[in-house]
Amino acid sequence: MKYALSIALTLLSSAAALAGTPEESYLAARDAFIAKFNPPGDPVAPSDAASKEEERARADLLKQMRGVIGPLNVKGFSGESAYNVGSLFKGDLETGILDGLVFTRDKDVRLVVTTVGLTDRWIKSPDGLAADDGAVPKDVRTALTQDTFYTRATSADAAVGNMSELPVTKPAGVDFVFAMLAARRQDFFPVPASEMLIGAIVPPRVYILSAPIAQIKMMPPCEKIFKDAVAKADKLYETRDRSAEPKESVTDAAEGIREKGDEAMRKCFAQRVKSDPAFAKLTKQAQEYVDALAAK
Repeated sequence: MKYALSIALTLLSSAAALAGTPEESYLAARDAFIAKFNPPGDPVAPSDAASKEEERARADLLKQMRGVIGPLNVKGFSGESAYNVGSLFKGDLETGILDGLVFTRDKDVRLVVTTVGLTDRWIKSPDGLAADDGAVPKDVRTALTQDTFYTRATSADAAVGNMSELPVTKPAGVDFVFAMLAARRQDFFPVPASEMLIGAIVPPRVYILSAPIAQIKMMPPCEKIFKDAVAKADKLYETRDRSAEPKESVTDAAEGIREKGDEAMRKCFAQRVKSDPAFAKLTKQAQEYVDALAAK
């Protein structure tokens, strides 16, 4: 009897070890679903039956993610959560984005909640920030300061551009926090700052908050910096057929000028926006959000 009991306990222990942590169980289930819905070969449009099955799979992953995250205690975000990953079909815009739950407040303020472990795995994965030609952030703190993190973690239809960092204070219980005014764009061009983004590490969780703001237009002197860069790049483009350099090299150089012009424009904005009365109000609002994330 004792021997049988010992065997049973050993088997149970082995099963528990194989099950791993809730995060590992979730990742194993997610990867199995992704493999199922994306068989080898040329991709094909999913059938209605496959789409319905994929919806059921995401519903199952949502339940598992709720178990990983646990109950949320952030003021204003106590409603029912949704799954942050919008699709398991490769090639869709919302496939491969950050694993987590998303909560909404006042319909347009979004809070993505995940864990440090899941975030660390994601930024090192090809679906996250481990692009073939890009440098992977060394840790989650570094990732939370990068525009590309927010582009991939919150939405994939437009790139995030940091317009100005908001000087928030890290409250007790928060390991790291970063806040900024941002703009989303499909290409380099002057656009108003229209969003506040906050990334915070409150172990074991990571929070990414997105809130719309009243638009702050690009200042004319800053816009001129970009227009001058574009004019310089355009002149370089015009020399491609006459240049001794390969056309690709000239194109890359011209694009580099536009990129640097965009960066200089945003730095100009970041300096000038500090004198805008809205800047102090938005900093105060960002601090209130951060304090709420730190509350127990």
